[in-house]
Formats: sequence, structure tokens, C-alpha cells
Amino acid sequence: MEQEILKFINEHITALNLNFIEIIHMQCEALRHATYNVVGLYFDFVS
Repeated sequence: MEQEILKFINEHITALNLNFIEIIHMQCEALRHATYNVVGLYFDFVS
């Protein structure tokens, strides 16, 4: 019984960690796109 509970908890923690990593990855992508857009606008403005 205890093994089952531990297994269940471990699986859920793993799923949560994967979701967390995915969210951070998406935020990094969004930040990178925003940075590219700002840099692009700056160069358009300068040239």
C-alpha cells in the first residue's frame, strides 16, 4: 500500500516538474521573441 502511494506521489511530482519546465521554456521563448521585436524596431528606427 505504501509503495503504491509513493509511486503515485512520484508520478505526480514528475508531471508537475515537466509542466513547470514547459512553462519556463514558453516564457523564455516569449521573452526572446519580444527582445527580437524590440531590437528589430530599434534597427528599423535607426536605419
